[in-house]
Amino acid sequence: MKNLQGHIASAAGRPMHVCPNCSSYIIAATWSEIVSERFIRNGWSCDASGYEYETSVYFPAEVHRN
Repeated sequence: MKNLQGHIASAAGRPMHVCPNCSSYIIAATWSEIVSERFIRNGWSCDASGYEYETSVYFPAEVHRN
């Protein structure tokens, strides 16, 4: 089931990426790079179409509240 962005779907409660080229499911990233404590880059490759792309994840800074 696709979400509105078309990037993440869910199968049996587990998030999966969807190939932007052919809409096939991609189960795991080909590679991941921890750029910093709050920034991760992932490389994806579709087995069905051979399409490759990268995504980036930025985590928010931790807020300390009293």
